Amino acid sequence: MGKTADTLDLHGLTVEEAIEHFVQHYNERVKKSQGGAWTIVHGYGSSGQGGVIRSKLRSFLEQHKDKLRYEAGDNFGNPGWTWVYPKIRLPDRQERLALDILGYCSIPRTEEKILGEFIQPDGVKIRELVRALVNQGKLKEVRKGIKVAYQANP
Repeated sequence: MGKTADTLDLHGLTVEEAIEHFVQHYNERVKKSQGGAWTIVHGYGSSGQGGVIRSKLRSFLEQHKDKLRYEAGDNFGNPGWTWVYPKIRLPDRQERLALDILGYCSIPRTEEKILGEFIQPDGVKIRELVRALVNQGKLKEVRKGIKVAYQANP
């Protein structure tokens, strides 16, 4: 894994690490107003079908087309990289997790269900995030039988 001003190499990272590493460096570039083409080297994968990092990163980029522009290296003869043109800041891991929880709670979910769905090995505290979303008015507490459940506010 390496980084130059216009290249970010994601080799050797897990998918989760690669996405987080990308977002951190992307947001750094936005903060410094570095909006030109930026090469993300993710490799093609050893399967011959395209690597997992490549696939997940491009899916992530597709979800955030309102914040950036990108071009696949495949169009230029090398599927192992993607050009990214930053525009505006991307949500960090905590913000993405909050959005995922809100989406999951489009129907009422108990805290146990939420904790089971969003297992975070690196210590992100899901309970605290749920409480913060309630305090912000983004989640509301509702009764689900004898249990308290959480539902996203429209």
